[in-house]
Amino acid sequence: MVNPMIILAMFLLAAFATALIDKLSRMLAIGTMYVVFALAAGLGAWQLYFLQSMPDAQTMVYSAGFPAPLSIALRFGVVEAFLITLMNLFGLLGGVYLFKRFKEHGAGAIALYLAMLLGANGLVLTRDIFNSFVFMEILSISSYALIGLKQTKNSLIAGIKYMLAGGLASALFLIGVIFVYRFTGTLNIDTWIAMGNIPSAAYLVALFMVAIGVFIELKPFPANGWALDLYQSADSGLAAIIASVQTGAMLFLFYKLLPLFIPEMLNIFAGAGLVSFVFANLIALRQKDAKRLLAYSSTAQSGLLVFVIAALYLLKLPDTIILVIALGLFFTNFFAKAGLFWLAGIVKQDNLSAWGVLKKDSGLLIIFGVFVIGLMGFPPFPAFFAKWHLVHIFTATKAWIWLAGLLLGSLLEVGYLMRWLGFAVKQEHPGELSKSFSKMLAPMISAIFLTTASFFLIKLYPGLGAFNVYPLMALLLFGLVDYAPAKLKGAIAIGVLSYWAWFMLLPSLPLMGQVFAVILVGGSIAQLFAFMRYNGAAEGFFPFLTMLVFSFGSLITASTTMELFIAWELMTLASYMLILRGKKAKDAALLYIVFSTFGAYLLLFGLSLMPSTYPGYPLILQAGFLSIGWVAALFATGGFLIKMGALGVHYWLPSAYAEADDETTSILSSVLSKAGVFGLLLILMMISSYVKSNSLSMIALGWLGVFTAFIGALMAARQEDAKLLLAYSSMSQLGYIVVGLSLMSHLGWVSALYMAVNHLFFKALIFMAMASVFLRTGTRNMYEMGGLIKKMPIAFISVLMGIIAVSGVPPLSGFGSKWFIYTSLLEQGRYLQAGLVFFSSAIAFLYLYKLIHTVFLGQAKPNQSHVKEAPIWLIIPQGIFIMAIMAISMFPNLITKPLSQAVGNYIAKPDWLSWDGYNIVLNSPALHGNWNGNLVMYVTMGVFIIPLLWLLLVNAKTQKVKQFNIVFAAERPYKPETTHYAYNMFAHYFKALGFWVEPRATAFYQGVSEWTHSISATLARIYTGNGQTYILHIFLYMITLYLLLGVR
Repeated sequence: MVNPMIILAMFLLAAFATALIDKLSRMLAIGTMYVVFALAAGLGAWQLYFLQSMPDAQTMVYSAGFPAPLSIALRFGVVEAFLITLMNLFGLLGGVYLFKRFKEHGAGAIALYLAMLLGANGLVLTRDIFNSFVFMEILSISSYALIGLKQTKNSLIAGIKYMLAGGLASALFLIGVIFVYRFTGTLNIDTWIAMGNIPSAAYLVALFMVAIGVFIELKPFPANGWALDLYQSADSGLAAIIASVQTGAMLFLFYKLLPLFIPEMLNIFAGAGLVSFVFANLIALRQKDAKRLLAYSSTAQSGLLVFVIAALYLLKLPDTIILVIALGLFFTNFFAKAGLFWLAGIVKQDNLSAWGVLKKDSGLLIIFGVFVIGLMGFPPFPAFFAKWHLVHIFTATKAWIWLAGLLLGSLLEVGYLMRWLGFAVKQEHPGELSKSFSKMLAPMISAIFLTTASFFLIKLYPGLGAFNVYPLMALLLFGLVDYAPAKLKGAIAIGVLSYWAWFMLLPSLPLMGQVFAVILVGGSIAQLFAFMRYNGAAEGFFPFLTMLVFSFGSLITASTTMELFIAWELMTLASYMLILRGKKAKDAALLYIVFSTFGAYLLLFGLSLMPSTYPGYPLILQAGFLSIGWVAALFATGGFLIKMGALGVHYWLPSAYAEADDETTSILSSVLSKAGVFGLLLILMMISSYVKSNSLSMIALGWLGVFTAFIGALMAARQEDAKLLLAYSSMSQLGYIVVGLSLMSHLGWVSALYMAVNHLFFKALIFMAMASVFLRTGTRNMYEMGGLIKKMPIAFISVLMGIIAVSGVPPLSGFGSKWFIYTSLLEQGRYLQAGLVFFSSAIAFLYLYKLIHTVFLGQAKPNQSHVKEAPIWLIIPQGIFIMAIMAISMFPNLITKPLSQAVGNYIAKPDWLSWDGYNIVLNSPALHGNWNGNLVMYVTMGVFIIPLLWLLLVNAKTQKVKQFNIVFAAERPYKPETTHYAYNMFAHYFKALGFWVEPRATAFYQGVSEWTHSISATLARIYTGNGQTYILHIFLYMITLYLLLGVR
């Protein structure tokens, strides 16, 4: 066992010897400091190894050879060894980062830095309450002095404010210790804990003073104004150590004192921590200064950790669980927060928008992304697992307020951190980075440690399968070769994904899972060809594309709720990064990730209410045997509907689809939306035992689908931007799927799945064809296009087939999908829903007619005379989907029978539904009908071909319509580009129906955003910058907590 006194002695000796060594050689003095940190970290790591091999070894060491309380006790257990290793590693990294400062200021700065780390190490190791006060003072005084080394007005003022606040906190702590000693007769924390609670109001006051002294050092809201100025004004390298090492030491001291607190006190500090987490994140929403934003984030994370350890201790959970959850949050914040402060010193720009300078170094941009994403709690970072368990614990104990606060604060955190990431990725800035080896080393090693630890955590975490690792491996491997040509990466991606899907994914799934594998994974692979059109490397596409496709596979194969949620979060993160690549997608991507995170939290709460599942068996297989409550189903359904863009939560959809790169939009619309369908179907399977078609909840879900289809179609008809038109069209078509699923019948689910497959084919086909048009014409406004049928005939054919399929006109498969929907509704007696859905299909024909007629027919534009057919890489996916549509149109049994068989595993096929060759026959008591897709195809082809042959043979003298042939063109423009019949084409219809598409959802969400930012700005006004006001805040805060404690 390592004697912990050796570590403290090393720091003391080095600090005192620094002045002498510095006179010999400054480099030697700095090197000595580095050696001390390395030795201390090494001793901590050795102690961890020792305790792992000998878990029963003695971990307490006493000074002067006497046991406590006659001596000072130090504990060097597993937790202490972990923290000592971590803090001294960061002390070393921080020392390297501050190399130039130490070289400039010499022995004084080096000694103070050693003293600062001595105080932090001592706070972790000591089990003596007065000794804790001594180390607190060493830590605080050395920090004040180091802040002043920057020698600027703001840093000196911030140092004074820190000195005032820290002095007050120390005084409260010391007075409390004195009075506690009066009641207990001991300074040893373990002896004090063993004595139990003392029934005295004066004792509780003393205990409260000890606790509040530590708590103020953790910078809680609103008594944190001094800390905000400190973080903003201090050197970035020092701020990183204060935010990580110093805060970590104080948090551990607070944790050591927890057994002393009565339940009322635990409640007070849990509440205060949660308030800090929520409100600090709320105020951070409006911040434009990067370091001040990090200051609020530090307050929020400290509050979160105080809340977690106090709340879990109050719930009487074992210390091991408390530590595992708290360390998950602490570890992520420790690395990420320090790393972000270090990056702030490299960027040297205060305004968030200036962080676009990181684009000049892709490595630093990736490091920044790792820190930000880790801090928000996305998988695979430890904070994700900590929050997962917190939600489940709070749900199990019905701690609803705690749960709501945790999720609300986390959502606010995602808002401002993703806004910051958007600036870094998309904003252009002419500045330069302050790069040097000493500054680059710390954030680089921190990111590597955090990423490596997270990867091994998800790989070794109990109950997680290999499929959860594949998305991360794809991101890593394709990220390493991202410099390679796009065509090579595309070919590798298609080959790897195809092999994985055919030989590993499909064999592991039941039939229903295989259906979704074809939709999600197969549909994505077919569209990967389009991304090969780029010349050069097309950096940033393929790492996230492959991550997205593998996450689809993880979603389908998930056997536990945790696996499902990990796949969902990885899918969301990958799709966000793909959207963010769009030229003007910064705001759209932020909107998407905020809505997606809100939906994910609804899903997380729903999953926390579900029963345990059986690892190793896909949920899609278990769903038929599981039963969940209506509350779990409601919240999970809400999460899935947000991803689908259902009416009311569709606000993110048009901008995300429109501003993403054209190829990305195709995958978002045709594939990603089906992940929500998959999830919704899972939930319906789990409630099918007690929820039937005619239940109020399913009728309401059906009406939601109907109005999504109807309003989406109306909004599509109003658009002049072709991508917005197709975005709203996608929203509308997903409404049909929701309607079919709501029927809770065999025929309804078959119709929904048939529509899902068709939607994949025709929406991908149209988006790919229009991507070709946008690429060649350079515009998305339909009234700026025209006459492209001769320039781009393949795109025209693709759009023509796509719109025939979408609008449900014979003979293509879209007619069959609509026939299924209508007959399913009529068979269940939902006549009003069937009527409105049919009306929505008519509107769909209008806006699709506008699309094809405007873009490909009509007058050609002079400025588009150069337009030619799209690159072959965009044509290949179109060919694939055209063949798919033709195949299932002529031979619908290829898909209808497997879908019926898949659904039959959950809802039995009724006797009145049968297949007679290619003829689908319905003989239910409520409805009789049949459909023969093969025959419909032949009849329609005959009806089309016979008049065509007659026209060619008998009336062959056709005249081509030219630009100014008024008789044939039916237009009389002064110039072709000055007027366009397609602009506001359906204005007359909207005089009657326009009230349906008033932007009510837009007004609501903009109002929520405005109110949130207004509250944030109002709260931020309490921070005046006046040190005396901040001291008043501390006193008022302390009095408020004391009154809430209710001590008499």
